Amino acid sequence: MEKIVKCVNSFFICIIPKKASPQNMGDYRPISLIGCYIKSRKIILLANRLRRVIGTVISNNQSTFINGKYILDGRY
Repeated sequence: MEKIVKCVNSFFICIIPKKASPQNMGDYRPISLIGCYIKSRKIILLANRLRRVIGTVISNNQSTFINGKYILDGRY
């Protein structure tokens, strides 16, 4: 399995004011900023992990969402 380097898995927290003149921390909205490359790489890694076990999670009756199978391939 592929591992993600620890420094690549970091993010920045940015606070955005909710009001025009914020007075306390409740007047801010925190958001986390992470690189687009890192997000897409994590999605690819997750998809590869799911592909290995998808046959045990989804039954033959629900084969629509498996790559290479169609809605008409299911059992009736």
